[in-house]
Amino acid sequence: TLLINGGMAVYVSRMVGGGQATVLNVLDRGAVCDGLQDDTPALQQALEEAARRGVALYIPKRSCAVYGTLSLRSGVVVRSDGGVLLHKGSGALLSAADADDWMIEGPLMLAGSKSGTGLLVERGDRYIVDKLTVRAFAQGITLVGGKQAQARGDRGRFAFVSLIDNEVGLSLRPEGVYSAEYNLFTLMHFSGNRMAAHIISGNNVMSASNIVDNEE
Repeated sequence: TLLINGGMAVYVSRMVGGGQATVLNVLDRGAVCDGLQDDTPALQQALEEAARRGVALYIPKRSCAVYGTLSLRSGVVVRSDGGVLLHKGSGALLSAADADDWMIEGPLMLAGSKSGTGLLVERGDRYIVDKLTVRAFAQGITLVGGKQAQARGDRGRFAFVSLIDNEVGLSLRPEGVYSAEYNLFTLMHFSGNRMAAHIISGNNVMSASNIVDNEE
């Protein structure tokens, strides 16, 4: 079992080659990551390949320009050691719709320009977001509903996540029969957002977090 954050057990030990250190570098799949050229097609193809092969996708310590939306699939693991995804579009930068058992393990930064959403998750369960910074979006992280979760942390687990200079840092909302509950937030940092969090209720848990310098 893979452990992060000093002992937070996660669900993804089976995802990466049965525990083998198998990694797919985005630079080996056509991404340039110079901060200017559109890396969206290369990054999306690399995400699809990583999910299909059951290996981790590695984003190096460079700036990758994303002019569209990158879709996270079930089972994908994204790792970085200081990479930046630059949001050049108007919608969501990262989107996980109906995707389960995926993981982002940074440090990784999503950098916006006050529009769109940094990370949009819709109806997914059992995902992990670790060491992610989301800066300068209209919506930093938005979570919409979920499917089968019944205990805290069964939906999403977030740790060492920083939400900085967004219009709304963290937004949770239900969708039809899908609730926005059972997320676990640990060691979150909110700074400079117009609104730190919107609709934190029900069976969501936020602990050991600090909310500073937010307007609301």
